[in-house]
Amino acid sequence: MKQSSLKSAPLRLDRKHPLAIRWMHWVNFPVLFIMIWSGLLIYWNDSDNAYRHPHAIYRVGIGKITLIRFFPEWFWKAINAPYHVTQGLGHHFFFMWIFAANGVAYVTFLAISGEWRLLSPLKRSLRDAIQVTLVDLHLSKGLPPQTKYNGAQRIAYTSVI
Repeated sequence: MKQSSLKSAPLRLDRKHPLAIRWMHWVNFPVLFIMIWSGLLIYWNDSDNAYRHPHAIYRVGIGKITLIRFFPEWFWKAINAPYHVTQGLGHHFFFMWIFAANGVAYVTFLAISGEWRLLSPLKRSLRDAIQVTLVDLHLSKGLPPQTKYNGAQRIAYTSVI
């Protein structure tokens, strides 16, 4: 067997985003996961108090005939959700405040650091966003010139703020 004569290039890590932005991004990940879970606990409590018609609200059907439920029974059992609305509300509102504080910190950091300039949509952002979307869907080839944030990201991040 021949050994490859290729020299291994040194590995270089370029930090694309400031530490504060990376930190705030990864704080949002578990917080949003818990908010989705607690939202499902709240969502489960869709019936009247006597539970005569359990889960009759979030469905597609006519009268008593249900064509499809938004979430099947096995899903609710898997996340152990039945009728924990107060627990769901408690978690949801607690983590909402963490999410809100993180959002305020993010906007404050963007304003103070000047990073907002990199997120502001440009005149060509909509055209670039469409082009990026078509490439992502494998309907087109050739990305627009790439910067730190593409047109789709600029529009999405600005609209969320």
